Amino acid sequence: MLFSQWKLFRPISALRRRVAQYARRPAFLASQLGFKLLAIVACVVILGMTLSSILTLSLHRDQLMDSAQLAARRVTVAIQASLEPALSSHDHAILAAAIAEVPGETGVERVRLLDMTGQIRLSSVESEAGARFGFGAPHCAACHRGGASPVAGAIPPASQITEDALLNVQVIANRPTCQRCHGQQATTLGLLLVETPLAELNAQLRASLWRMMLAALGTMALLVGLMMPALNRLVIRPVRALARGAVEIGAGNLEFQLPAGGDDELGDLARSFQAMQQRLKTDSVAMEQRNRELAMLNEIARTTNQLLDPQQILELTIDIAVNSLGVAAGAVALLDADRGRFTLHACKGMSGCTGVACRLRAVHYAVAGMAEQNSELLYVPDLAADRRFYGLWEDPQGRSYIGIPLNADGAIIGTMAFITHPGQRLTDEGAHTLNKIGDEVGRTLMHAFRYQHARYYAAVEERDRLAREMHDSLAQALAYLKLKASVADELLSRGQIDKARENLGEVREIASETYTDVREAIFNLRESAQSGMEFFTALDHYLAEYRLHYGLPVTFHLAGDGTRPVFSAEVGIEVYRIVQEALTNVRKHARASQAWVRLARAGNGWQITVEDDGCGFDPAHVSRNGQQHIGMQIMRERAESVGAALELDSQPGQGTRVTVRVPPSPGNGTR
Repeated sequence: MLFSQWKLFRPISALRRRVAQYARRPAFLASQLGFKLLAIVACVVILGMTLSSILTLSLHRDQLMDSAQLAARRVTVAIQASLEPALSSHDHAILAAAIAEVPGETGVERVRLLDMTGQIRLSSVESEAGARFGFGAPHCAACHRGGASPVAGAIPPASQITEDALLNVQVIANRPTCQRCHGQQATTLGLLLVETPLAELNAQLRASLWRMMLAALGTMALLVGLMMPALNRLVIRPVRALARGAVEIGAGNLEFQLPAGGDDELGDLARSFQAMQQRLKTDSVAMEQRNRELAMLNEIARTTNQLLDPQQILELTIDIAVNSLGVAAGAVALLDADRGRFTLHACKGMSGCTGVACRLRAVHYAVAGMAEQNSELLYVPDLAADRRFYGLWEDPQGRSYIGIPLNADGAIIGTMAFITHPGQRLTDEGAHTLNKIGDEVGRTLMHAFRYQHARYYAAVEERDRLAREMHDSLAQALAYLKLKASVADELLSRGQIDKARENLGEVREIASETYTDVREAIFNLRESAQSGMEFFTALDHYLAEYRLHYGLPVTFHLAGDGTRPVFSAEVGIEVYRIVQEALTNVRKHARASQAWVRLARAGNGWQITVEDDGCGFDPAHVSRNGQQHIGMQIMRERAESVGAALELDSQPGQGTRVTVRVPPSPGNGTR
């Protein structure tokens, strides 16, 4: 940007609907983050409570089972002890009665007495007596794996848990008191199986499960209720504020105030957002200012390129520059290097300013002198501190001065100067842009100078041609009239009336001819003034006027498919004047009854032919001082000035043909 203290006005963009939705939603529903955190917290709590409940329930079950197994073993030992006398005496009736009474007194469900073959000898359930367990039964597989004989050294488990009962196994050993009947070979005489029901234990476990589930639900609700407000305050609200700030910044509202944040990671993120926002504001201001500078440069280039008057270019340039830059005043002046002084001048923001009395005139000379050394601008940040510009401005405090050389083709052709408002300072980007403006204005002015010079030299050349034409036609005719008038006066003084009348008749004919020539010259000049029209249209208009004025039929023919030529302005004017000159010669010298003008393509160029059926002439025998020779010379000069070629073909009694061949060029084409 040019000046660091400029205040730019930026349009406030419409906010997105999402921002308004944030303000209308409840706290927990303000964003998807709340839902996600709620789901995460709930899942974590549920998973934790489930795992803890399963672990607690498993431990409780193990404790209950251990207690049940211990109680069952004690009961089994007690039952065995109570059955020892009957077993020793081998009193079957007492054993049966004792076994039948055990379930009702100890809470045991069933008692069985098995021998080593798996046959039930006695049972608390009378219907089971005499039955035999298969060796594949779960409580027999530990000792009888794969056969009827027990595995050597196998020890039956002390207790086993089935689906609904706890089975305790007590080995009946072959004691010395039993060896009188059973001998000493067997070490084990049988097994005492005691089944304890697990229904009560399972009921306790189910009750514990329900209690744990209720406790887990309560704990989960308590944790969620305590954690969500904390998360909402510490996480959700800061994230919502950052999200809203991102939406606002994305919508173009760079003035939105982001929360400061705490000392945690979210606070660091908020501060990063603030730093980014500040950088965006700075970059936005710089970008908008740069756009304004480029727009100013484009406006100066666009408008000045449409002008060809240097004074108008200066006035428009300084007006656009002062308004766009927002400075206090400015002036621009053109330097005449040959005379060492400034000529054209324009200013803005300074009353009563003229080229001679401009308050920045001294500064223009200073800039021109410095610019010749380095071609850079002159920048004085404090106008009051520089003695070179003492008295330049009424109130110089805080103001800056900027001088820019206008460069063109490596030379200084002028300077442009600005006085800023107090506090405005030039930046590096601004200096670069001002140098570009100086170069652009310099090129535009040089183009305008070249155009004016071209017009001047074209006018001089045209006046020279017109002077030669008048000398060879009008001037000679007037000289001849003067001579004839003197002769007539002499004849009258001698009294030779008849010869004087004859001489005056010749004077009248010459005057009539001269009058016609003058009218034709005026007609041609008037038609040339209208040649700003497109070439084909101008030529068609001229031929129609020619027929009307001189009564000579002129036929126009466009060969080919009807494609019209399009010439550049310079080529069109010269070809048009050649056609005029050729038709003038037809009227004055050819004594023709018909003339033709033909246009045809010649390769990539064009061929224009003017032909008549007049008397013709021999070009080799025309006097060098003859008028036709002068006319042909003028036509050749016009053709050569635009790179065209002119040919003349004429014979006595066979008419005359003038051909102009126009080569292709960037400004020529077809339509």
